[in-house]
Amino acid sequence: MSISRSLYVSDLDYTLLDASGYLSDRSLAALSRWIGEGLQFTVASARAPTSIREGLRGLPLTLPVISMNGACITDLASGRHLEIRSLTRELAQTLLDELTGAGLNPLIISSDGEHDAVRFTALANAGITGYVRDRQALGDTRLRLDEAPECALDETVIGLTLILEAARAGAAVALLRERHGERIQCMHMTATHQPGFHWISITAPGVNKGSALARLRERCGANVSVFAYGDDVQDVSLLTAADRAVAVANAKPAVRAVAHEHTEAHHEDGVVRHIARRLGHALGI
Repeated sequence: MSISRSLYVSDLDYTLLDASGYLSDRSLAALSRWIGEGLQFTVASARAPTSIREGLRGLPLTLPVISMNGACITDLASGRHLEIRSLTRELAQTLLDELTGAGLNPLIISSDGEHDAVRFTALANAGITGYVRDRQALGDTRLRLDEAPECALDETVIGLTLILEAARAGAAVALLRERHGERIQCMHMTATHQPGFHWISITAPGVNKGSALARLRERCGANVSVFAYGDDVQDVSLLTAADRAVAVANAKPAVRAVAHEHTEAHHEDGVVRHIARRLGHALGI
């Protein structure tokens, strides 16, 4: 089998990454070797490029990544976005005003064309404060703690994010959908490393991993066969946009329902084991 005739795209957290949120030594070594031999492999994540890069531990990707739940297609090495599906300035202003007025304190993610920025209306709960501390500890240069959130409106607004206590998240999602319906894409996720908190990602309409995969596929050539891997509901669009959908063993029922195949769990290097079987390779680690 030719190693270059297929495109492999994997979600990160609880799919490709191990329980600590990083690529395991086994997966890093195998993928690095296969990419060097011509494997077309990349990732699709709700994470920002900086966080994707940290989780992958130097994996030498040659293809762009899907970041911010599909809002961006990004060159990971430079962090430069090749495509952004952005919110309009008017809608971003409306959302900022409404969410702030409701006491929901959104984070605003934007790009000036060269660099991303994350601005805050307030460090209003332990989830937001914990996120900021974690990013500061990792040297994340996107944080703009000393700038007004309205500064984002003069840039390309990628999206707004709410980090809320679990008990408040459902009502916030219902409010957003009632007021804006199909004018926005609203993705509700459990905070991976913040127990008790949920993340709500608000992006432009139609933004999801599946629509981004369709655009990425055009960049890689229409004749490639796409294999996609996932574990959670935000991965369903990714898997249904692929030719072959693969669920890891720890995947949620909605993901298992759309999968053509299943593989081992994320902490057992399930994605890499599946690719190894496809290529007829032993992991050899």
